[in-house]
Amino acid sequence: DRIFRNRKDLRYHGKIHEQIRVPQGGRYTFIQAENMLSIFHTGYTKSAYKETGKLQRNIELLEWELEEDPENYMAWSYLGDAQKGSGDRDGAKESYKKALEGKDSGKIARQRYQDARTGLMGILSETAAQAESDEEILKLAEDYGYPSTDNPDPWFFLGLWHYNRNEMEEAREKFLQALEKLETFRSYDRVAAQGSMRQMYAWLAVACLRLKRPREVVRYCVLSLRMDRFQDKMLTSVLQLLMQEPGEGEKAEGTWGFLKGLYDLESARDLLFILKCARLAKFTALERRTMNELPEDIREELSKPEA
Repeated sequence: DRIFRNRKDLRYHGKIHEQIRVPQGGRYTFIQAENMLSIFHTGYTKSAYKETGKLQRNIELLEWELEEDPENYMAWSYLGDAQKGSGDRDGAKESYKKALEGKDSGKIARQRYQDARTGLMGILSETAAQAESDEEILKLAEDYGYPSTDNPDPWFFLGLWHYNRNEMEEAREKFLQALEKLETFRSYDRVAAQGSMRQMYAWLAVACLRLKRPREVVRYCVLSLRMDRFQDKMLTSVLQLLMQEPGEGEKAEGTWGFLKGLYDLESARDLLFILKCARLAKFTALERRTMNELPEDIREELSKPEA
């Protein structure tokens, strides 16, 4: 809640991520004002972190708050986020664990509990810590509050765990299970797998490339590129495979038609990106085709010999 009347009984509370605390028994009217107001919150961009040292400031304020109230489980969750952002994985892991203790006491909001749970599982899957088998990862998920076997997140983190252990067949299998569960999962819970779909498709593409499944590589690269078309590694991987199709090495006709479904081939920005990836893939026929489509002034600039 960002805008409210200037009343003495409505005040922000907390040293960080302050929130309005509404007194019990009062009568208030709340208005959904999204259509009337726009708020641009840029304080958590990477540039803001760099310029202001905000992460370290947040950590110090949260540690101060927790000295005064060690059972402030919301603050433990926020501390985990700040520590993770600063690269302190061990500190974040312990803070998230502490935050999860607050569920039974009712001293942590559902959203913050979910964020702490997701953050902790993410750290464990990235570091391959505390587990030696699928069963142990799933037991950890159960311990950290994933009661539903339909929730895709444990399978997503399990896939990431295998991926980081270079176990590509297992990673592919678990990521696919996470995607299957994501299609049917209906809940108000936050779902990490949903927010990581672009990256999950990219990991699937890499896994399938290692497993020599070229059709699946193209499929998952395309799905990832549809979410963010300016991923040079993804497009380069696709081009390297398409280049091997009969006749593509000479004219790139099929590849050009394929690219029309992903890019605006009248946009100089899109064409320059395709040109970059064609060069990385050593796809000479596509490089020539792309150069011919560029505006003349850009072609001339690119054709100038380097000084």
